[in-house]
Amino acid sequence: MATKLTTNALSQAVTKNAVTMFYAPWCPHCTHLEPTYDEVARELKARIPGLHVTKIDMQKHGDEVRASDIGLKEFDVPVALGVKAFPTLLLFNKNGDTRKYVGERTKEAMVKTIGEFYGAGDHAPGGGGVWKETWVPKKESDKHDPKNHEACTICGNEQSPDYDKKLCEEACETHWVKQEASD
Repeated sequence: MATKLTTNALSQAVTKNAVTMFYAPWCPHCTHLEPTYDEVARELKARIPGLHVTKIDMQKHGDEVRASDIGLKEFDVPVALGVKAFPTLLLFNKNGDTRKYVGERTKEAMVKTIGEFYGAGDHAPGGGGVWKETWVPKKESDKHDPKNHEACTICGNEQSPDYDKKLCEEACETHWVKQEASD
């Protein structure tokens, strides 16, 4: 099972080998992924010694996370900038590398791809598949255009009884864009 984090614990997780799911309890995509993520956590912890599989409730800790500079020292960018939708899975490597998981949300795909990132698969960390890209913050001039927004899992949840308009607007303003990673 994934370990729940506080903001302080998140600041420690970014310095270790850790997979962190950023979620909101009102998000149907998050509640759908949670049981699978817990299965992935059990399997990855058994396969990869020292790996922390965690999750942080952004409805509860989001303001603190966004106000902090968690990750700035390690990655030159605050971690919160990588969270534009829920759920978001970020992989932190104690060597200073971080990636966003962008693969299929099945147990098999997640275990395989995340395992490869931490060197427990057929490829070295950072190699192959979805890891050929990295994410960088958009420039200040790149503003969110709701008409051109691709399947925002936050904006699409206005019907949810726990919908948080402020959280949605902040997340939609904090987009990252793909950039080819250097090997």
